[in-house]
Amino acid sequence: DDATGVDDMATVKLAERAVGVARPRTPMNAFILYCTRMRTTKPEGVSLLTAALSERFAALSDEDKAEFVEEARRLKEAYDEELRKWKELPADVR
Repeated sequence: DDATGVDDMATVKLAERAVGVARPRTPMNAFILYCTRMRTTKPEGVSLLTAALSERFAALSDEDKAEFVEEARRLKEAYDEELRKWKELPADVR
C-alpha cells in the first residue's frame, strides 16, 4: 500500500469487475450531456472546447436547456434505483 491508497482502490475495482456487480456509475448531468452531444471529435484543445461549450450552455434559455435537464433527471432517477438495488446486495456479492 502506498500513502495515497491507490493500490487499495485498484484492488477494489478489480474485485468489482471479477464479481460482476460493480457499483452503478453516477449519471451525467445536463451540462455534460450537452457537451457530449456538441462534440463530434476530440480535438487537441479539449479544455478550450469545454470552456466554449460552458459559455454556450450558460447562454441557452431554460427552454433550450430543458431537453438536457430532463435527460439528466431521467438518468439520475435510473441511477438512484440501480444504486438502491446495489446497496441491498449482500456485501460479499458487491
